[in-house]
Amino acid sequence: MGSYLGKIEARGKAQGRAEGEAKGKILGAVRVMIKYKVQPDEIRKNIREDYPHFDQSKLDDIIAEQKKELGIS
Repeated sequence: MGSYLGKIEARGKAQGRAEGEAKGKILGAVRVMIKYKVQPDEIRKNIREDYPHFDQSKLDDIIAEQKKELGIS
């Protein structure tokens, strides 16, 4: 029984890493699109197409955060 729980835990950790990697890629993509003055609607569309499993409700926060870091209002 212990090995079964270990497998579940390992699977959860792997899923968390994958989600973290996807978020990192999304942050990078959003940052580049902002630098090239891509409009927020177009950014949302591109992310939705490339990362369909990403929680789109977090995207506005990511866009705002990246704009703030880049000093863009």
